[in-house]
Amino acid sequence: MYTPDEIVRFMIESADHLTYKHFGKTLGDKGVEILDPATGTGTFITELIEYLPANQLEYKYDHELHCNEVSILPYYIANLNIEYTYKQKTGKFNEFENICFVDTLDNMGFEHTGKQMNFFGLTDENSERIAKQNAKPIMLVIGNPPYNANQANENENNKNREYPEIDARIKDTYIYESTAQKTKVYDMYARFYRWASDRLDKNGIIAFITNSSFLDSKTFDGFRKIVADEFSHIYIVDLGGNIRNNPKLSGTTHNVFGIQTGVAIAFFIKTDKKGKTPAQIFYTRRDEMELATEKLDYLRSTKISEIKFERIHPDKNNNWLNLTDNDWDNLIPLATKEAKLSGSLKEPKSIFNLFSLGVVTSRDEWVYDFDPSNLENKVRFLIDVYNSETKKHFGKTEQTKVAAQLTQEIKWSRAVKQNLAKGIEYSFEKKRIVQCQYRPFVKRYLYFSKQLNEMQYRLPDIFPDGKPNTNTVIWLKLGAAIPFFALSIDSVPDLLPAGGSACYPLYRYIPRPDRSSSAPESGESTARKKTQVGQDDSGDLSGLNPSGLERVENITDWALAQFKRKYEDGRMKDEKKSKKDSSFITHPSSLTKEDIFHYVYAVLHHPAYRAKYEINLKREFPRIPFYEDFHKWAGWGKRLMELHLNYETVEPYPLQTSEVSKTSEVLPTTRLIARKEKGIRSKLIHKPP
Repeated sequence: MYTPDEIVRFMIESADHLTYKHFGKTLGDKGVEILDPATGTGTFITELIEYLPANQLEYKYDHELHCNEVSILPYYIANLNIEYTYKQKTGKFNEFENICFVDTLDNMGFEHTGKQMNFFGLTDENSERIAKQNAKPIMLVIGNPPYNANQANENENNKNREYPEIDARIKDTYIYESTAQKTKVYDMYARFYRWASDRLDKNGIIAFITNSSFLDSKTFDGFRKIVADEFSHIYIVDLGGNIRNNPKLSGTTHNVFGIQTGVAIAFFIKTDKKGKTPAQIFYTRRDEMELATEKLDYLRSTKISEIKFERIHPDKNNNWLNLTDNDWDNLIPLATKEAKLSGSLKEPKSIFNLFSLGVVTSRDEWVYDFDPSNLENKVRFLIDVYNSETKKHFGKTEQTKVAAQLTQEIKWSRAVKQNLAKGIEYSFEKKRIVQCQYRPFVKRYLYFSKQLNEMQYRLPDIFPDGKPNTNTVIWLKLGAAIPFFALSIDSVPDLLPAGGSACYPLYRYIPRPDRSSSAPESGESTARKKTQVGQDDSGDLSGLNPSGLERVENITDWALAQFKRKYEDGRMKDEKKSKKDSSFITHPSSLTKEDIFHYVYAVLHHPAYRAKYEINLKREFPRIPFYEDFHKWAGWGKRLMELHLNYETVEPYPLQTSEVSKTSEVLPTTRLIARKEKGIRSKLIHKPP
């Protein structure tokens, strides 16, 4: 990706200022080794050549400017650009011997006494250059590393490769310190941050322009903690431009790279005298609606020393932005990370025992349809093509070559390719065509199959045969890209784009220990209340028929105890209330897990709740407060749930239409007026002034 000159020059000038501020040196001084780890066509190195004083350039060029490139064509172009720029400035040609043809993330040779640890040597000269670079004490790592978390299409056969050593470091640091449910910090830019952090000398600076998701994404909470521990000062210039979070923006108009993801320039300062004090973090952000050209003009005309940074004090959850000051942490959690773990024997301290993300198909166009007959035809065709390819390619040892030879008639994914490599054949089963919730209030038919659904998560424990009307769940939108919603549904939900979704069921299905056991006797504990599943042979995707399962309540005993304790003595404990009020009387003995389910649903729809905890809901699972008059809230939740579940058959809200006659030269404009008692829609005439 081409980096605009304004950005490159700003980063170089800023790095020079910060090097002098923190270490008393300039970029031109001897001993300041500089490395661009993903040089592309050499933009940063050529700009450095233009920037450095002429009397310091020759030594710097020969000894202390370094860069790497992994693609052969950009490598040669970078070499030509660097040598040409040097000749233009000095008037003489000088071969640039410090560019290496190497994948930087593979090159952990600096950890191994300067040796090259992969097969990128190709020539003795290149191997010598790599070994020479690995022996250098790098003081500035600068550049625009690539960033993409996922391959968009498995059919492209361009899957993000693994980097065992650097990924192990990420696992031991960023992921280890994360509390996120999805710890996907193997994005390329996160890998480059990890590599550069390890590569720096004891005193040094990382200057990167990257995806800005590390600033506020829940996934990067561990990253934020680690960099605050490893560095002494952090400076962030947030250029915004996140189109996914703000649809009012245009990538080509508001983003400096013309892309969909937000962008930020970061300077991480490492000093050998840091100690255990967390980094001082300084932050500035350009206006959300500022045009890309205006942002570039700002960078062209502004020095980092002139910027009025805001000092950030991270909270205990390692959040840097959108900090909150409320009672969120004191509320009862809807779910915990432990609740997601399959096979967990310990009941979590949360309202729900189990939850699941929505189904990921990786081939929506093949396994979803509004018409079950069309869906059957598509799936049969897909299976026939897959089986044909399996017979053709099974047994071949070089799977990378097999992937390149696969037909593009169908949609491939990681799991399907793995099944092909194992020689697994697919067969069509009509019972797997089930109705599902594709989008809010939009139902489709789904081929619910572990073979053709990339990820089903815990859904087989919630809908064991995939069929609707066997459970009720609260379906929540996760993330910040799409506004928070909660919807009651009774069928398998889709994961949804832009952050995903999760569902919290009223019941869960578990293997019945004794299939011959009789129904539970009256008086059995509510915590072990069981509901016998129908004895049909519809088939269960987890390997058991529904007749081999029992349905148990998914609200935890721990949650039931919390609610009963809070509402004991017939009223909610509230130190602010000085006298009794019968309107708050509840009956703890009748408080059931289903009541809690309905209570939660009402709270999640409460406008004041959503407004107060808006920021928290964008990055964490919901937490639930205890409101006065539990049973009133539970009643509201039950009624609302009935409306949402039965939206296709519910009686429409009554509206009356009144027509107002058209008068000369005045056109009527329709306005909707809320009539609480009657629900009247009127056409009103707006008279000209």
